[in-house]
Amino acid sequence: MSAGTMEHVGNALKVKPESSAFMRYRSALIFSSQAVLIVLTYYASFLLRLDTDLDAANRAIFWKTLPFVLVIKLVLSYQCGLMHGWWRYVGISDLLDISKASLLSSSLIFCLVEAVLRLPGYPRSVVVIDLFLTIMVLGGARFAVRAYTERARTYETQRNTLVVGAGEAGSAIVRELKQNSSLNYNPVGFVDDDLSKKGVKIHGVKVLGSTDELHELIIEHRASCVMIAIPQVKGRLVERIIAKCRECKVDFKILPPIGEPHREQSASGDRGRRLDRVRAGAAGGCAQSPAAGVARPLRK
Repeated sequence: MSAGTMEHVGNALKVKPESSAFMRYRSALIFSSQAVLIVLTYYASFLLRLDTDLDAANRAIFWKTLPFVLVIKLVLSYQCGLMHGWWRYVGISDLLDISKASLLSSSLIFCLVEAVLRLPGYPRSVVVIDLFLTIMVLGGARFAVRAYTERARTYETQRNTLVVGAGEAGSAIVRELKQNSSLNYNPVGFVDDDLSKKGVKIHGVKVLGSTDELHELIIEHRASCVMIAIPQVKGRLVERIIAKCRECKVDFKILPPIGEPHREQSASGDRGRRLDRVRAGAAGGCAQSPAAGVARPLRK
């Protein structure tokens, strides 16, 4: 996703900063959790290699090599940026960083065991097993945190929201809504006139149907807000969507093309607003509020 997209989304959807108490301990939590996972994967590698039959000799080898393994992996994890960032925002780039750090650390561990420690009886295949386990466990833990944070929020206080437009702008909006619990919008589905997208899931949110079905979709999914995220949107299409929103008595928000300021429109306001104002706003990527003369930012 382009930097312009994320900058646009960040401007449209303001997010509250994380609590200072958590920020103070975040680095320590990441470090300790990383260390625990490294120890567990290394021990599991011995168990898998020896069919869970870990005798006294192999346990001695494990404990003797564990400090070196821990130091090497933690240092390389830090160098690859795995001690920073938020696990709930994990993506493919983080998985690639984990793979890179794991490959480098496994290579160093193998060289250390073979050239420096020269431990008799050390099962070399443990290094290979540990490589794949580390990638799966460290990556899986991060994606599990992301899945939990996206699903553990209380949706009872959030507004069910339909996003019109399953393109880059709509995808960016839904991603931001799902990742930031401080926002009060729960994306329940996309609406897009491209029939080939129907049934496709984007960030876990399904494309439900076309704009012709918007009235039925609003009722079916109990949506209280419709966000229009269509680049180069046509005035007639906007008028049709707005008419359906007003018919269902739900709020609508027209999100401008990337790089333009965000503005908002509410169906609960003056129903005498003229469509030429809406068309003028749509041409600029947004619908202005004629009552105030200026646009209001998207509220949390």
